[in-house]
Amino acid sequence: MDNSTPATARRRYRQHRARARAFVPVTRALDLATLLHHHGHADVVYLVGPRPGRDVSGFSAWLAGPLPEGWASDGHYLARLHRPVLRFAHRDGRRVEVHRASAWFGEGDYAPSQAGDALALLDDALRASFDEHARALNTPATTGRDLWLRSIPHGAEYPCLSDEHQQLIRSTSGQGRWELHHHGAETLPGLVGYDMRYGYAAMLWGLGVGPAVHDTVPEYAGQQRGRYRVRVTVPAGWRHVGLLPFAEDDGETWSYPSEPGRTFVTWADGAELHVAYAYGWDVAILERLLLVNGKPLDAWQTRMIDVRDRLLAQVRAGEADVATATLAADAARMCLLAAVGAFHGAPREVTRSSADVSMIPAGASGVDYSDAAWTWTETVAAAWPETVHPEWSAAVWARCRARLLTSRQSTGALHVARENVIAMRQDGLYLTADPGWSDTGRVGAMRRTTVIDRPVLAPRTVADLLELVR
Repeated sequence: MDNSTPATARRRYRQHRARARAFVPVTRALDLATLLHHHGHADVVYLVGPRPGRDVSGFSAWLAGPLPEGWASDGHYLARLHRPVLRFAHRDGRRVEVHRASAWFGEGDYAPSQAGDALALLDDALRASFDEHARALNTPATTGRDLWLRSIPHGAEYPCLSDEHQQLIRSTSGQGRWELHHHGAETLPGLVGYDMRYGYAAMLWGLGVGPAVHDTVPEYAGQQRGRYRVRVTVPAGWRHVGLLPFAEDDGETWSYPSEPGRTFVTWADGAELHVAYAYGWDVAILERLLLVNGKPLDAWQTRMIDVRDRLLAQVRAGEADVATATLAADAARMCLLAAVGAFHGAPREVTRSSADVSMIPAGASGVDYSDAAWTWTETVAAAWPETVHPEWSAAVWARCRARLLTSRQSTGALHVARENVIAMRQDGLYLTADPGWSDTGRVGAMRRTTVIDRPVLAPRTVADLLELVR
């Protein structure tokens, strides 16, 4: 890996020319040929509305449609089909990226003009909070990383960890906690939902930086940042939700064991171990990956919160259309969330196409030939390698899981009866009765977002839950 430092990267990415953006409504008549014919001079096209073709097969058919003369695909990112990234190149040198506007604003009923105005508002807020060259780039993840580079204090450098340590973190850390709790009841007396205000933004302070030290010293390092491989035994008298994540055999599904007496081995962040120790769990440390306490994201945290506050202040002051400024604030939030995910630096799959069979690399999958062109999928390294810091993304996700359990304000699942806890979802908590937690208004504070004061069917799936709280 190129372990370039952010100081070097900051110089490289300091200025960006203004993007020519097009916002196009998705209609049944819209096909790729029409899209590129009318908007091929834009740098980036945002599709406003549902994904073309609606379902997966329909989208595949839409994507396989003919292209105008001179255009060819230039490597599509299709790992997340609900928000694909499409790239096209023209033989005259033009390049166009196609995204769904939902990547910035989420799903919703907004017009192309609103989406365009919202990104323009975001541009203004970014320049005010960062510098005159800051602006929304093609995606929230790219924008968020660029803004982080702009926030690095003069003289500070944060080299990437070794490939070995990066892979260790990626292979032993999960993201947000998604868990349904069934208590045998067919119906619930009601449902109350809380979530954290701008939750991930509250978790960015004082993160660890390299170099990392990997050892087998069986001691908890307390406030020093790091991750631990531990053998855990759930206390015999435990009668609540699980505290530590455990990767199931498939390596992708995470559970939170809570059966009294169960012993398991897992990796956990120091913030999660702090909760386990506080509640009397038996934890034996087997390995440690310790970092140096630092502040790599503190300035970025302050400025990203300021961006969102500026946009919401415009709403309160009547200086901007409420719906448009709210979309812009949602986009600012998405920049932070997506950048945290991008710091993880996982390799990604890209679909490419060429008439030249020699362009297909060894190890490519899904190789196909049709319409005089070869298509295949290959795995590529994360973009912007100098911003790959899985130690930060893993810590942010772990802190969020820990705060979902408990906090200094005595909020979280461990502060209500177990039978009251129905679901835990990323930074959200769903309960059968309202504990009456006060909303302090601060970033990261629990706030009540859902109140259903009538009997409802107990959700059995995540889809059931989302339908209830929609």
